[in-house]
Amino acid sequence: MNDETNNKRITEAGLRAQETQAARAQRAGRMGDWSLDLRSGLLVWSEATCDLFGIKPDDFAQTLEHFYSFILAEDLPAYYAAYAFVSPANPAFEAAYRIRRSDGAERWLLERGQVEFDTDGSPTGRVGMVLDITERHAAREQLARESAHLTQIASKAARLGAWWGVGHGLTLLVIGLPLIFFKSELPGWLEAGAEKTVGIVILFLAARVIYKWVKGDYRMTAHVHHSPHAVAEDSHDRRRHLRRGAGGHAHRHVRTPRQAFGIGLLHGLAGTGAVVLLLIAALPTQLEAAAALAVFAPMSVASMALLTGVFAWVLTRPIVEPVYRTVLIPALGVFALMFGAWYTGIT
Repeated sequence: MNDETNNKRITEAGLRAQETQAARAQRAGRMGDWSLDLRSGLLVWSEATCDLFGIKPDDFAQTLEHFYSFILAEDLPAYYAAYAFVSPANPAFEAAYRIRRSDGAERWLLERGQVEFDTDGSPTGRVGMVLDITERHAAREQLARESAHLTQIASKAARLGAWWGVGHGLTLLVIGLPLIFFKSELPGWLEAGAEKTVGIVILFLAARVIYKWVKGDYRMTAHVHHSPHAVAEDSHDRRRHLRRGAGGHAHRHVRTPRQAFGIGLLHGLAGTGAVVLLLIAALPTQLEAAAALAVFAPMSVASMALLTGVFAWVLTRPIVEPVYRTVLIPALGVFALMFGAWYTGIT
């Protein structure tokens, strides 16, 4: 009799130890188990599950109504839909939803389990696990925001390239077409002056790029934005932008469409004479030369938009961007200085 009692105590102690270990493991994994008796309506949560919802086990009413009160109203339809296609042949279900904990914090949970059926195919209960996926969901949303931000950068670069092309093409048409029809050419002093001005602009932009790089304006830093879509415990959206020097950040346009248009106008003025001479020499009639120029001008818009968009997309890729900001930017700045000096005739 004593041996039987001792064995029973040992067994009970072992079960309690297993339950304690399971509870600790669930808390460490931020998960919990639950079961529902559909005949009685009794919903049983483990202590770890109660922790996820921010309540004590004694405060849980053990009803579906109490459980539903935690789920955000807009997520309830999706939760109900998770059970719509459950059957004896397919008893498994999965649902992700947001809850409002008793302390007011908003969390994302993932629920997985299966429905139990009797021999007649009627549901009798449910059993499963619930997992806190708040951080995972936040990371996924952050990745989506980063991707959208990089796409926005490439799109803006393409628009600036298009505006440069518009300025360039407009100059070609406005000045080039009359030159073709009158079989004339730009005065040498005007074309040389335009080329000299382009070189000066290149020198200015190159010096500005190097100065800003030295100052630290091209570094990318993560900083905080308030986001209405973030969860309460991490209600900030971390985004990466160009930073201004060593201090705080400022959202600013590095280049405006007006500036890109102006540079395109100037560059078109510098190259119009050469383009016109090439067309007149290569094509037999003025009409064909004018048609070629009319095609070339809009194509410059499309090609510049495409090139700048592609370059921006490539250079903002996570694997390329660090090299671009630490190596390529200063290297391009130095090269532009040398090219600008050569273009203006300084060297």
